[in-house]
Amino acid sequence: MNKLTASVVGGGQGGQLSMKALESSDRFELKAAADLRPDVCERLKEKYPGILTFTNHKEMFEA
Repeated sequence: MNKLTASVVGGGQGGQLSMKALESSDRFELKAAADLRPDVCERLKEKYPGILTFTNHKEMFEA
């Protein structure tokens, strides 16, 4: 089965719960996350190596 890719908007508590569920899933692959705060984006990159992060959801959707 091919994995579907997913992106998350928001790196707060709700977004992190979604990212954790995606990471645990065998059906989805977390590819990107967006949060307005650059420090949150840096923490997400450390926690989920290989994902792209953006400080603007529009930029993420365009990419």
